[in-house]
Amino acid sequence: MLSAQRGISAVLSAAGSVPNVDPLAAFFVRARRHFGEEFEPEALIAHWASRSVGTLAGSDRYRWELTHKRGTGIPPYAGPPPTWQAWRASEAAVVQRDTFAFEESLLGPIVSFESAARCSTGARARCGSRC
Repeated sequence: MLSAQRGISAVLSAAGSVPNVDPLAAFFVRARRHFGEEFEPEALIAHWASRSVGTLAGSDRYRWELTHKRGTGIPPYAGPPPTWQAWRASEAAVVQRDTFAFEESLLGPIVSFESAARCSTGARARCGSRC
């Protein structure tokens, strides 16, 4: 239980400094609400509404970032990219070749789910169908 409480504290502590441009911003919104903080996603959704979507096949296909590669900076919770390590030996070459390609393969599905989950009916009206 103590480890779980430390994990919750770490997530909530990091959440306060995560900007809306961070790929995991929607996750931190959900975490704050899940762990009892009164926190609404309006600022995050307004940020997404101000952005344009890119090409369907590109990493800019959503209104949110999938990686920390551009415009976001590397947050303290992630550590510097040279320290990133693959969990599986089969991914080590990808990490060494392009840390952000690795990050997108790892975080892309998570970020997409968390961000899409934040796109409520009201948010879709502001953001458009491809929130």
